[in-house]
Amino acid sequence: MQRRLKWFFLAAALLLMLPAALYVWYRYDTRVVGDQPPYFDLFIADKLFGDDTSSPFDIVPIDQRRPVEWTFEASHFLEHDTVVVSLRNTSGEKFHYSSWGAPLTRLRVDLIVFRDGTVDSIPFGGFGCSTGIFAAPIGAGETISGTIYNPLMYDPYSHYELPMEADSIPEVLETLFGDSVGIRFSQDTYSLPWNKYPSQRIFSNRIVISTARVLDHWRERRNTRFPTHDPTVEE
Repeated sequence: MQRRLKWFFLAAALLLMLPAALYVWYRYDTRVVGDQPPYFDLFIADKLFGDDTSSPFDIVPIDQRRPVEWTFEASHFLEHDTVVVSLRNTSGEKFHYSSWGAPLTRLRVDLIVFRDGTVDSIPFGGFGCSTGIFAAPIGAGETISGTIYNPLMYDPYSHYELPMEADSIPEVLETLFGDSVGIRFSQDTYSLPWNKYPSQRIFSNRIVISTARVLDHWRERRNTRFPTHDPTVEE
């Protein structure tokens, strides 16, 4: 009996030593903090599982898509300088997303222009800088929100603000956005090795905004030339 208890306590001590050793290793390895905040799950994934074979830039098959819910108001694209976008994690598991320190600061905006029966895409122009990017966590059932500049108030090629008070704005908008413009958001996400869904780029549903409706609001001077919310910036 005493022998069994001895082996039991020895096994228990060995089992307790493993997480303790991992924690000491984690504290030592993260003593100098860089752009990436120290998250224990990312440490375990890196040290014990190695490189992820999937990429946050991957476009995955339908059956591997990460379940999420996007929320944004189509009317804001007509009336406001800024648009509030929310993302809810409905996948049932924690994952990470690329961030500049605040929620959805690395959100991509993809545009498609419909003009006289033809379709043309406006490629995402990039963020212009990759300094300070890190993987931020979003838990199962958690919702994150960010405020972005309204893409219809900016030249998608030069990224300069459009002169919304100028008399020439009808011609400018029709030249840039044709008869209507489709807007879709996307976000790069990272998975942990034990996640069900791989690292991937997730996409919102596409909404289509009529250029004529934008101009109707412009003519009525319903555009709020100052943001109702401050855009989300790097923290």
